[in-house]
Amino acid sequence: MDSEALLFSLLQAVICGKSSEGLAVACTEEALDAAYALAKPHDLAHLVGQAVAGMALPASEILETCKKTAMSAFLRQVQQEQVFTQLSAAFEEAAIPFIPLKGLILRAYYPQPWLRTSSDLDILVHQENLERATRILTENLGYTYCKTSSHDVAFRSPQQVYLELHYSTIEDFISPAAAQVMGAVWEQATPATGHTYQLQLPDALFYYYHIAHAAKHFLGGGCGIRVFMDIWVLENCVPHDRTQREALLARGGMLPFAQAAEALSRHWFDSAQADDMTTLLGQFILSGGNFGTLQNRVSINQSRRGGKLRYALSRIFLPYGILQYHYPILQKHKLLFPLYQVVRWCKLLFCGGATRSMEELQTNAGVTPEQKETASVLLNYLQLQ
Repeated sequence: MDSEALLFSLLQAVICGKSSEGLAVACTEEALDAAYALAKPHDLAHLVGQAVAGMALPASEILETCKKTAMSAFLRQVQQEQVFTQLSAAFEEAAIPFIPLKGLILRAYYPQPWLRTSSDLDILVHQENLERATRILTENLGYTYCKTSSHDVAFRSPQQVYLELHYSTIEDFISPAAAQVMGAVWEQATPATGHTYQLQLPDALFYYYHIAHAAKHFLGGGCGIRVFMDIWVLENCVPHDRTQREALLARGGMLPFAQAAEALSRHWFDSAQADDMTTLLGQFILSGGNFGTLQNRVSINQSRRGGKLRYALSRIFLPYGILQYHYPILQKHKLLFPLYQVVRWCKLLFCGGATRSMEELQTNAGVTPEQKETASVLLNYLQLQ
């Protein structure tokens, strides 16, 4: 059994309740080390540790590492849950509506919450409440401000838990159709059980957001195995109306990507037969880790832009549709667009972005015809052009 097959067998045993009979024989020290190395960039090494915890394996350094990783993931989830409980109480008291996103919701559907790790907490608030929510975090709860991006503000709690306070779900990857779907989050959200200001999304919209967010990260170079594990859980462990999900995915232009992602999820977690396109998509995802790679991102977006020169120009001169999310003032004052191109260049040159930009341009120059062709085939298959 190769490392990929072993990894997914271990994941199936922990997440899907599949039999682990016979896996102990396959978990030699060398094989376990390879499976752990494959899982780690996807933040799934703790699941390897959980899978082997009950196996009678000979003592080894990698076995001990696996078990320690599982314990660390458990403690991380406990700490995140404590931080979220405190934050939730503070927002309820201040009458600030908020919507937990991503792992905060998904972990409830896993066999045990800690099995679904998150690198941070993601919470959505109204943009008009952002300043008040920030004051509560920094002045009342002792959070430290980290940075502001095009759609969220990041903080670190006194317990060193990273929090992304989103004020928009419409990010720079969003198409007009997707923006229309995600623009309805506050209209469709309803109070969570036992809460007044903690809200939850209806199933179809939550599923759509998960798929659209995965598509964004795919275009950014990869979205990790965990996205597809989440899809398996959402398909098999969450009551839902498939017709409603598909209707929303179709309306927001994400149905082809969702169908391809679901096929890969069934291959990895139900051992369904994979066709050539599912195999190609799987190889791309495995190569990218949890957050993608620069090589993958450049290959994908070079194909989208139509070649090396056009991609380079698109990175030097950001289109208005993207720049407006980095500088929201442009949404009201479009005439400032040329000025903010210059502001962005200055920021890149004098605020630590020059090295990163040069690396990206060098990667762009080094993309091979084969890499570009693979990216083009995947984009056509997923209909993300």
